[in-house]
This record gives sequence, C-alpha cells and structure tokens, in this order.
Amino acid sequence: MAKSERIQEKRNAKRRKIVEKASYRFNREGFHGTSISKLSREVGLTTTGLYHYVDNKETLLYYCYLATIGEMERIIHRAEQLETDPVDRFFSIIFDYFSVWSEIASGDHPTLALLNDIDALTPMHKELLLKRFQAALMATARMYEDGIEAGRFKPIDSGQAALLLISIIAWLPIVIGLRPDFDQLGANFRATLHILKFGISKKPTLDWDLLNQSSTKILSELSGRIELDGTQDKIYRRATHAFNKFGFPATKLDLIAQSNGLTKGAIYHYIDSKEELLLRCIERSSAIKRFIFDSARRNAPSGLFAVLLAAVTIGRLQNQNIGPLASSRLIAQLKPWHAEGALAIWNEDRQILENLVVMGVDDGSIHQDAQLAVAEAITAVLDYIPVSSSLIGQEAAHDALASFWSAFESGLCRDD
Repeated sequence: MAKSERIQEKRNAKRRKIVEKASYRFNREGFHGTSISKLSREVGLTTTGLYHYVDNKETLLYYCYLATIGEMERIIHRAEQLETDPVDRFFSIIFDYFSVWSEIASGDHPTLALLNDIDALTPMHKELLLKRFQAALMATARMYEDGIEAGRFKPIDSGQAALLLISIIAWLPIVIGLRPDFDQLGANFRATLHILKFGISKKPTLDWDLLNQSSTKILSELSGRIELDGTQDKIYRRATHAFNKFGFPATKLDLIAQSNGLTKGAIYHYIDSKEELLLRCIERSSAIKRFIFDSARRNAPSGLFAVLLAAVTIGRLQNQNIGPLASSRLIAQLKPWHAEGALAIWNEDRQILENLVVMGVDDGSIHQDAQLAVAEAITAVLDYIPVSSSLIGQEAAHDALASFWSAFESGLCRDD
C-alpha cells in the first residue's frame, strides 16, 4: 500500500471513530444538546482538529445518518437476495436489526445514530438522506407486495406495512436501552414477530366504529379534566413539545417562558430546575396515559378492545391540544438519579398497559403468544410516528398510524 493510501486509510478510520462516538452522543443528547468540544476530547482531538475530518456539526450528523441508512440498505439488500419464502424475506429484516442492535449493546458493533433529528439537516443533506430512506422503504414494500402475490400476505397498503415494520425496528435500540435483560428481550422479540405475522387477536372481529366513538368520548372527558387554559398546563405542554423536538440539553427555559408570555423568573414559580420541568412533563404524560388506560378498562367489552382503544386514543391526542406526550427517549438524557425516577414511571405505565393485555389473555380475546410484546410494540409505534413525520410527512404518518392498529389486531399474514 502506498504512503498516500495509508494516510487516507488512517484518516478514514479516525472519521469512523468520530462518527461512532458522535452517534452515541446524538442518541443520548440530541443534535442541539451535543457538545462538539466534549466530543472532540472523547476522540482525542481539539475542536479545531475535529474540523479537519468534518466541516461542521451538521455535516457530522449527516455522516452519522449516512452510516445508519447504509446499515439499513445492507440489511434490506440481504433480505432481497434470500432465495426463500416472501414472508421469510420480509421478516428477515427485523431479525437482522435485532442482531445488530444487540451487538451494539454488547459493544461488538459500532453505534448507529437514531434518525431523530432529520430536521436539523440542511435542505440538501435532508433531501439526499430522504431519497435513500424512501428507496429503502420502497424496497421493503416491494417484498411485501411479493408476499401478497404469493398469497401469503394480506392485501393492505404495502408502504404502510413496510413503515409498520420499520417503526418496530427503529424502536428496538430504545427497548434494549431501557430493558437490558437479553434473555427477556429474546422472548419479547419472538412475541413481536408473532404480532406482526398474526396479530394479537384470537378472533379478529373488533367493532372499529364503536372503538373510534369510545376514543372520542375519552378524549372529550380528558379535555374536561385538564385546565388547558391554565398557565401550569400550558408550560408543561409547550415544554414537552420543546423537549421532544430539541432534546433535554438544548431546550432553553427562557424560550419556554417566552412562549407562555412569562419571564424566566416566573417559570421558577412552578419548578425549581429544567430537570424538574422534564420530570413534571413525564408525570403529566403518565397521568394522561393512566386516565386513558383506566377509561379503556372500564368501557371495553374485552381486553383486546381495551388495549387497542388505549393505543388509538393515545395516538390521536398527540396532535390535539391535550398533547403531545413526552417521548421515552428523553429518559436517557436525564442525570442518573432523575432518570431512575423517570424510568420507574415508564415501567409503571407499561405495567398498567400490560395488565390490560393480561385481561385480554384471560378473557380469550388476545393470543397468549403475543402477550410479552404487546405493550412495547404499541409504545414503539406511538413513539416513532412523530419521528417518521420528518421522514415521510405528517399526513402520511397520520394515515399510516390509523391503519397500523388494524394490522395489530389481525397481523400481516393470511391465515388461510
């Protein structure tokens, strides 16, 4: 190898290390909250030295996302090349993703950046990245269409089936981060596959008109209980929106104060710190979810109805005045002692949803093979849809969410 080639290879290796470290930082702290000076020290460079490898922070984010899209393309291309049943090709994608993120969690694979801050890219970089994402989504959709032609998949919109699969796999790293018990994760993964293939229902006969009417009633009752015009609730709602969009480190209290027509000092009448504000937002989100879970339990004719009623209602409120709810990915951005409390709230909420699932298993409306993963699969979709709005557009994401729950009920595979 020539000297110039060795120099270039060394430079490329250093850039890969920078991208890996940056991906970890962007995942934990968001684009706006990631410190370039801190990242530089982690890779043994000065800030000036780092900029010999990347032009700026936005370009670094773009390189991180290119690595993620590249891994997605590799997995999908491998699935396309498999000479096997269309169903196996389609679902091999989720197998490979689970393997990759399990290796990342154990330190055997470079960290990949979650596509959470697409809107932070320049228009040119965003367009280039979205073209590749859309191409990957279309390739996945074509595999689903092959399954329809072979009589193995149900004839639903192939693009929405592909997005459902990607919504689940995109949330895998968050599940792995929050639930690092690999034995349990393996069982959850198998249950997730069962949901995608066959759904959660033993007998898919849900009355969707009644369910949507029930959801509207719950949202109306919830609106009557929350002081939407009250200063405190306005602060929490607008802070939640900011935390979800910018991440915890980059969200500024003075901007939240201005959006509520307050001074920064007035904000401290309600909270003592930004950390406390995020915890209050998480607690507010939890209280709303628990009201919905309880209402679903009391008004549902079956456990299956209750589970999907809760999922549909939470999905709808995200774009209403009551919403949004705090994303679970914010938990990792808190300091350990606060993250512990937030994680306890998240686990309690998940347990309440799982209790609805158990109700369905007990009354025979939910299949026992799906039990382990129902709560987390629903959380995955609800968490990822706001992110996917940046990738496919808000209207397409909303339309996809409306059809996802039908797939959750009866699965993607034909049962004849």
